[in-house]
Amino acid sequence: MEVKQMFDGKTMHMHWGHDFSAFFHALPCGAALHALVYNSKGEPDDYITLDVNSAFEEKMKLRRNQILSRPASERMSSDELRHWLDLFTPVVQNDIHTHFDMYDKDGRRYKALASSPGRNLFLIFFSESGEYRDEFRVMEMMRNSYSVLNDLHLRIFQDRSIRPDIETGIILERVCRSLDLDFGALWLSDSNGNHYIVNSFFPGRESELDELQRYPRLFPCVMDKLMHGSGSFFISRGMFLDRHCQDLQTLDRLGVQHLFFADIHVPSSKTPGIVCFASSRDNSLFGHSTKGYLDLVVLYLVSLFSRNS
Repeated sequence: MEVKQMFDGKTMHMHWGHDFSAFFHALPCGAALHALVYNSKGEPDDYITLDVNSAFEEKMKLRRNQILSRPASERMSSDELRHWLDLFTPVVQNDIHTHFDMYDKDGRRYKALASSPGRNLFLIFFSESGEYRDEFRVMEMMRNSYSVLNDLHLRIFQDRSIRPDIETGIILERVCRSLDLDFGALWLSDSNGNHYIVNSFFPGRESELDELQRYPRLFPCVMDKLMHGSGSFFISRGMFLDRHCQDLQTLDRLGVQHLFFADIHVPSSKTPGIVCFASSRDNSLFGHSTKGYLDLVVLYLVSLFSRNS
């Protein structure tokens, strides 16, 4: 069966034409994207590998060119293939996720999680038992963030009726919940260059949002960094070298310690806007491994405002 028969145009564009590589390949655990292959009766009888990250190659001792676009039946017995099909088919067909164990060639055991990110697809995340303080929490984060990206792609690029002023609030909340964050906000500027908050996620402290209306006043040090071409970056409270920087006063009022900032350029704004996500505590899910995810979220936010311009 030809691979192209398994996908509709939307799915193929999304997973092969759209650039998820920065997010996918920076994941801290092993990750692999697979697709079920169906026989003439419409029954799954094989699967192929669409992508793997570098952690997968290292842990499984398999190179990308050995397995990409090749059927699993080429490298395993019929009984082993049937075992995996019995496990993964319900994940794909019922849109559920499942935890299971898997082993490398040397018999090393890994904790794994499988979920379905789209039609006929299943995504596997895995890590060696004890490799991370909370393997399942990390893998759940990866599954949730991939799900968020999938949904954003479908909604923003295929649903022309959604409103940016409402959708941004949904996006901020979903991203914050997927990474267990405490705060998310988006600011833009009007035709006169006056900045305003478009939407935010700050559960339990919504009454404090009035002071966040003008971000240059709140984050002058961050704005200076963005204006010098940083684009997007993580920063913690302790990284502000200027101990008198007004940003520190803002962070104290917000009660956050670790932040991600990105500038955002949309046609309706005279000057660049800013996106911020923040956590009040050390968070293993919030750092380098998720920068690709957050950068894609920013890209989707820009697309949301740009599509009708």
